[in-house]
Amino acid sequence: MRQRDRLRPRVARPRDPHHLLPAYDAGDGVHPTDAGLQAMADTVDLRLLTRDAS
Repeated sequence: MRQRDRLRPRVARPRDPHHLLPAYDAGDGVHPTDAGLQAMADTVDLRLLTRDAS
């Protein structure tokens, strides 16, 4: 599964997943606003991006 496909459900319309929810839509239905980008970023588990310090 591509990363884009993992993030899209967070900001996509449930019945039309190829378009964004109005709250996250920059106006063209496919590009997110800053709020949409933040919503997608919030889905990433940051622990996956760090190394174990031990």
